[in-house]
Amino acid sequence: LGDYKAVIRSHVEAFVKDYTAYFETNDALDDVKRTMLDPMPRLTLVPGLGMFGHGRTLKDAKIASDVGEMWIEAVRGAEAVGNFHPLSKADLFPLEY
Repeated sequence: LGDYKAVIRSHVEAFVKDYTAYFETNDALDDVKRTMLDPMPRLTLVPGLGMFGHGRTLKDAKIASDVGEMWIEAVRGAEAVGNFHPLSKADLFPLEY
């Protein structure tokens, strides 16, 4: 279990680092002062096990899971009629903030 914890910790730390860089890069593009959202991941996909929602409360974790399930359905729907192309990080930032 110790090795598993180390791997998870490493992935979470990398996610937080990447999210922080994403926020700082995009926030600097204008004069609007924003507060960064909590950079912790809200969903984890584990091959062979499934998708897990995370949050500060059980309700938050359930909401994250619901959003993840809706996202999967949206991607499947897009792929059924063509190709799914996610927004770029630059285009996503104004929607998130």
